[in-house]
Amino acid sequence: MTQTQESLQRRIATVQDLGAVVRTMKALSGATIRQYENAATAVGEYYRTVELGLRAVLHGVPLPRLPHRPPDAAVGVIVIGSDHGLCGRFNELIVQHAVDELKQLPPAPHYALAVGAQVQMRLDELQCPVTLSLPTPGSVTAMTRTVEQLLLEIDRWRSQEKVFEVLLVHHSPTGRSLYRAQSMRLLPVDFRHFRPLGEQPWPGRSLPYFSQDRAALLAALIRQYFLVMLFRACAESLACEHAARLAVMQRADKNIAEHLQVLNNQYRQQRQSAITEELQDIIA
Repeated sequence: MTQTQESLQRRIATVQDLGAVVRTMKALSGATIRQYENAATAVGEYYRTVELGLRAVLHGVPLPRLPHRPPDAAVGVIVIGSDHGLCGRFNELIVQHAVDELKQLPPAPHYALAVGAQVQMRLDELQCPVTLSLPTPGSVTAMTRTVEQLLLEIDRWRSQEKVFEVLLVHHSPTGRSLYRAQSMRLLPVDFRHFRPLGEQPWPGRSLPYFSQDRAALLAALIRQYFLVMLFRACAESLACEHAARLAVMQRADKNIAEHLQVLNNQYRQQRQSAITEELQDIIA
């Protein structure tokens, strides 16, 4: 066997190993997507419970007014991306969307909370101060802890950094394009968003009775609303991340198969040429 044939054999073995890794990553991403999609659906069911509570509390009462922005107010943005690469422009697009959203706001100091090492790296490159960086949750169970940390940091922003407005930026699943960047304002709470809830008829015979102070109950329900929005954002972003990685791995698998075919053809041609040369030498 010639040196060239040996070299081709080593290259073929390397490409085959790489193909096995890619197929494993495809399988993992495919299985994980459904897990996070189910989590997003489940939290939607819980949101309907929170919605019923808001409907009861807001029924027949004037809505609180939107507070005025203080002159020294700051802005906080929560950006959810990924810890790992191999997911196309997933992180680049979400960071750019966050920057574009900040540019549309009045000039003010701004702080960022990054979920995902890739997002933190890109925010640092743009000199956007990151006050807290969290790893992306590795499971549905871990998302609860992540959401708790996000809520604690929002509270700290409000008490220590004079943050008035908080934006949540993440990818959301779509159809053929896999995902799109979207943002929503968590703070200040615009109660006009909940006006339709107070105007809707109660699904039962009578409104539920509550003895707790209405303002305190409303504050508790709004916090649950934040929890739902953050949990759903994490679940949707993780589903999009794995969908993006699956698409990248599918393209890689196809490219590897094509490259492997080329290498195998070259190896067979060289082997046939070597056999032909040996036969000619014997005949001669």
